[in-house]
Amino acid sequence: MARTHPWKVSDVFWEHVKPLLPTAPSHAKGGRPRMDDRRAFEAILYVLRTGIQWNALPRELAGIQWEWQAVDGVMTKAPFGKGATGANPTDRGKSGVKRSLLTDGAGIPLAIVIDGANRHDVKLLCATLDGIVIARPEPIDERPQHLCLDAGYDGAPARKEVENRHYVPHIRSRGAEKQEKVLTPGHRARRWVVERTHSWLNRSRRILVRWEKKAENYLAFLHLACAQLLFAKLAVFG
Repeated sequence: MARTHPWKVSDVFWEHVKPLLPTAPSHAKGGRPRMDDRRAFEAILYVLRTGIQWNALPRELAGIQWEWQAVDGVMTKAPFGKGATGANPTDRGKSGVKRSLLTDGAGIPLAIVIDGANRHDVKLLCATLDGIVIARPEPIDERPQHLCLDAGYDGAPARKEVENRHYVPHIRSRGAEKQEKVLTPGHRARRWVVERTHSWLNRSRRILVRWEKKAENYLAFLHLACAQLLFAKLAVFG
């Protein structure tokens, strides 16, 4: 029987290879995120075995990075909004909407939901985690799935919901993550990718202010912005 993913290496093989790899250089000043070492090694082996060109690698090799995921919410104005709006505490109580986003380790959107701007992030967490639009693989001991959140999610209720969905929670402030990145050579910041994806989505200027009265119409624009971002990434990897 043909292997479903012939480029994958076993956990036993990888445990022998991992200690032989050089320490990752520090990227404290920024730069393009480093590809996961195991995925890079699997890609090299696949090229070795098949003789294909680098740009012909299967797209699964550049697929969703389930190991490290992140959630964050942002608020925007909604002057005409009806459903899924509320008083924005950062905009003198004016009508606003909050969008909560889940991304993979590379910033690929996996789920996005909206609610009133006065809705606490923790209240939106469950809907966001349960809103993944594709099948999420089951976490296993050898490959756990981590979820990064900022200090706004700190507390027993959020941790319980995260752990109930078999994630390993990592809740910390932006400052704490930056400090760890500077003090730990080769450390890769994880939570900031969701903030970067929010920034990418904001390039679609229509979503900067919600002019739609119906929540479903605004959500449709958000889904379209996410799809546009995905197609742009596929063009880069393809």
